[in-house]
Amino acid sequence: MRVLDRSLLLVGMAMLFHAAYRMNAQVEHTAVAELNTEMPASEVEEDTMGTAFVVTVALESIIGAAVAFVAVIGDFKPIRLSDQKTHMSWDSLNARPSFVLYKKDSAARQLLQDAVKKSMDSGRICQPPKA
Repeated sequence: MRVLDRSLLLVGMAMLFHAAYRMNAQVEHTAVAELNTEMPASEVEEDTMGTAFVVTVALESIIGAAVAFVAVIGDFKPIRLSDQKTHMSWDSLNARPSFVLYKKDSAARQLLQDAVKKSMDSGRICQPPKA
């Protein structure tokens, strides 16, 4: 990761932790205010936790998450399908060099089928019901 990516990630994480800390501190402040006053709990919450505070914490959380997300994904690279097909002849244009099947997969399938058949013959695996 580049220095800019690391610093963006740290800034985003710091914003998220700061929003969580502010929310936690506000909840504790509300609990203390309930104990120290004679007001009902709903009035204390309205008095201490206004809409401006909630909007500020929500925006800080969203911006912090977006900054951290941009830092994690890094550079955007274009998808160039034309690079793969520039040196191909007309006959092999439908072949995809990025999607290749190998013969070793068929050997593994045969080994698996033999092992299952052997287990079924020995009775370790139940036979499937016949229709």
